[in-house]
Amino acid sequence: MSHYICNLIVPGAAKSGTSSLHEALDAHPDIAMSKNKEPHFFCCKPLFERGADYHNSLFDRTATFKVYGESSTGYMICEQAIQRISTNLRSPKIIMILRDPVDRTFSHYRWRYKLGLEKRSFLEALRKDGYEFNPEKPHKFGYMSYLQFSKYSVYVPLWINAFGR
Repeated sequence: MSHYICNLIVPGAAKSGTSSLHEALDAHPDIAMSKNKEPHFFCCKPLFERGADYHNSLFDRTATFKVYGESSTGYMICEQAIQRISTNLRSPKIIMILRDPVDRTFSHYRWRYKLGLEKRSFLEALRKDGYEFNPEKPHKFGYMSYLQFSKYSVYVPLWINAFGR
């Protein structure tokens, strides 16, 4: 059985700067971030079932790196991802990036609206798709669950309980 080489996870809130952080970390000579940001490996059952070898293939291993990391915003609010990460990775470092929850929610909506993926008013979108995150069912591009991603008081303690401060 292979072991996971990943030892850094960035489960930041969507629209909080995770892409910038992913790129900045990847620029460090000792860090290899996943080739594609947002692999959602630990929250999507069909991906997770592919195992460690598949997950390890997400990283460039042509050089000697000390840290292998990945950023998937879906992890933040996925309790199963937290459990899978804590069970399968050896003492991973967790970097959680957050943003003002109201600004984050509106930015999330505006991003999808500008991409043409959201046609409803802000309030209607919040009422109909504020919650019920399902990592197995992204909506064309990314996830909605606009309000759920901003419930830091619910999800951050789960990460702290699993990995410490």
